[in-house]
Amino acid sequence: MTVRAPSFGTIVDALDTEGVRYAVIGAAARNVWAPPRLSTDFDFAVLIDETAYEALVDRLAGLGYSLTQTSNVDPNQLVPDVASFRNDELAPPLRQIDILFAHTRFEREAVEAAVDRRVGGQPVRVVTREHLITYKLIAWRARDREDVADVVATAEAAEIPIEWDLIRRWAREWNVLDRLEKVRPTSV
Repeated sequence: MTVRAPSFGTIVDALDTEGVRYAVIGAAARNVWAPPRLSTDFDFAVLIDETAYEALVDRLAGLGYSLTQTSNVDPNQLVPDVASFRNDELAPPLRQIDILFAHTRFEREAVEAAVDRRVGGQPVRVVTREHLITYKLIAWRARDREDVADVVATAEAAEIPIEWDLIRRWAREWNVLDRLEKVRPTSV
């Protein structure tokens, strides 16, 4: 039997096969809402329990991905906050998959509110503009600030309204209102 090289589609199929509720986040989501930029990995937010987590690790291992790193705020938590998977046989962005496990109210809402879009021709669930902007406000690296500016400019150019009240609510909860004020259009 020939094993097909992993693609974005096979990764999404692995999530679907394990019944994982997910949303594409990171650069792939940003590229849905603004002109594309290059990325070195794929990022997902997922709603998952311990059994499904173990099955997903096994499923990704079957695609050649090794679990390389996990991060937990609570060491007693069975499902990590973040897990990184790597397949060094592949070129970026397929080489690395980062999965954020939806433990907070914000993360759960982001996955639940995700919308159907196409990424690389593959139908997927993608976080909304508003949730993506909030993720970027929380991360707040230079690239995240640029991504927010690009997403906002693209929406404004297309005259698509952004739900600033939703972003403001989460920015307040994550204590990043000062960051929102730096990227929010002055007319809002």
